[in-house]
Amino acid sequence: MQASIDRGDTYVASVAGDPVATLSIYWEDPVFWGARPPDAGYLHRLVVARRAAGQGVGARLIDWAGAHIATQGRRYLRLDCGAQNTSIRAYYERLSFQHTGDVEVTIEGAGSTEGPWGASLYERAVA
Repeated sequence: MQASIDRGDTYVASVAGDPVATLSIYWEDPVFWGARPPDAGYLHRLVVARRAAGQGVGARLIDWAGAHIATQGRRYLRLDCGAQNTSIRAYYERLSFQHTGDVEVTIEGAGSTEGPWGASLYERAVA
């Protein structure tokens, strides 16, 4: 994870110096979203520590990610989640994300294949 932080892909959120969440932002996501024009930032690996659950940390980080993406001249914040995970899908919909479709992906690398996974794709405007 440190390499991703050093590259500027992954961010750590802290409260009073205590790390409580992480998220990653990428400027393309061909695995889940395919080839797209450079009009979005893609949110991945949003994780909030249990001790910070229910405090709105996730929603504030998503808002921060949207503002950060907008400063780069991008119009959308996009993300994916498990298609069968109805609770996370409802959470994103409460945060004004629009469901744009579903995909099934298989990830290959390091001599192995993982998946296929069913993913739901969501986006919301940031600008």
